[in-house]
Amino acid sequence: MNPNSRSLISVVVIGLNEERLLRDSLESVLNLRTKNCEIEIIYVDSGSIDHSFEIAESFSQVTALKLNNPNPSAAKARNFGASKAKGDFIQFVDGDSILHEDWLQTAYDFLCNHCKVACVFGELTESRPEANIYTKVCKFDWYVPPGEARYCGGNALWRKSSLVAEGGEGFDEVLSAGEEPDLCYRIRQNGGKIFFLNIPMANHDLEMNTFFQYWSRAVTNGEAYAAVGLRYRHNKEKLWFKEMIRNFIEPLLWLSFFVLVSYFSSIIFGFLAIGLVLFLRSFKIASNNRERIPKLKDGLLYGFHLLFMRIPTSWGQLKYLFNKNVLFVFRS
Repeated sequence: MNPNSRSLISVVVIGLNEERLLRDSLESVLNLRTKNCEIEIIYVDSGSIDHSFEIAESFSQVTALKLNNPNPSAAKARNFGASKAKGDFIQFVDGDSILHEDWLQTAYDFLCNHCKVACVFGELTESRPEANIYTKVCKFDWYVPPGEARYCGGNALWRKSSLVAEGGEGFDEVLSAGEEPDLCYRIRQNGGKIFFLNIPMANHDLEMNTFFQYWSRAVTNGEAYAAVGLRYRHNKEKLWFKEMIRNFIEPLLWLSFFVLVSYFSSIIFGFLAIGLVLFLRSFKIASNNRERIPKLKDGLLYGFHLLFMRIPTSWGQLKYLFNKNVLFVFRS
């Protein structure tokens, strides 16, 4: 495709109760700087009970749609938006994200010049990284090495043809989370590529202020690890299967070590021993990430975050495995 020819790009913004952030998100789309493409903007609301839909409707340039589904999800909202999109390229945007003004043109040019790349995404930064300890550590989760990637997140530019290449499936609506890695996996198995550009793409507001939110996010991630990991456990590339097993094993090893030390000495020594193990593991993580997290205390905090998250993540995996109502149906 000639990047100098004009194409239509559909920007699909999805949201659920995002009235605090949605206006800025939509305005960032309107402020995108493009020179050889036109933009249509679609907002898909997943059943907000605040003023999100009214905010979207207040923009004359935005087509505001409601997802009429009793069990809404990001996958369903994106698929619905994509089905209404007229462009050959679709930029998905979460309603809590603000696009960088130069992102879309650069990403579009890259896709035009790399025909095998199905999806491209860029740097995601946290808008309030110092708001609390939760955003402080989670901001480091957005890091992705430049180049080919295994999967992307919710904010990404896609070829529409790639989204429907799997028999029109798009994002798997069975999944309540992990739908992006799942779709990327299927596309990569068919020869498509996912690419990360080392340039600013979007500013994201995690809006995480309590331990309950922090814990719940990890539980949801655990359910996604189990669903996706079990789905592809028999394939050559076992997406998330090893991660799922490790999420189970590592907390069990900590517990076993704590019980042994406590049994042969005391509970106090047990706590001291497990604390030392977690500190040494966190120090190793901090050392391995020193280039992107130069401050040792931040690296240690991030290391402890990664380790601690295995507990609610493993709980989420267990919830998925034992919930008969959502038991995964494996593909043949």
